[in-house]
Amino acid sequence: MMYGVPHGAACGIILPEVMRFNVDFAIDKLALAAQALGVDTAGMEKRAAALAAADVVESLMKEAGHPMKLREVGVPGDAFDAAAAHAICDAVTMFNARPVMDPAEVVALYKKVF
Repeated sequence: MMYGVPHGAACGIILPEVMRFNVDFAIDKLALAAQALGVDTAGMEKRAAALAAADVVESLMKEAGHPMKLREVGVPGDAFDAAAAHAICDAVTMFNARPVMDPAEVVALYKKVF
């Protein structure tokens, strides 16, 4: 746990942006996720359907009252470099749909949800 934020809460905050980050590398699976989430994907471009999955997840989280910004859970704006280094070293990163080698990519995601 970094900055007192439970892992699951942090994952939830960043999940929609990670889905968007991965869209071109997991387009089929994300399009299926959109369908599973109730999106009528008939006639949609597959990429649009995949992005709709991220939008639905974001909407559901907002409806549930889940924090949507890192600042809401007390993560300071100067924490991104350390948190990105931690994320890059996590073995789970090796299994991300889109290869992640540069901590700057992770920092960019954190900035979107700050």
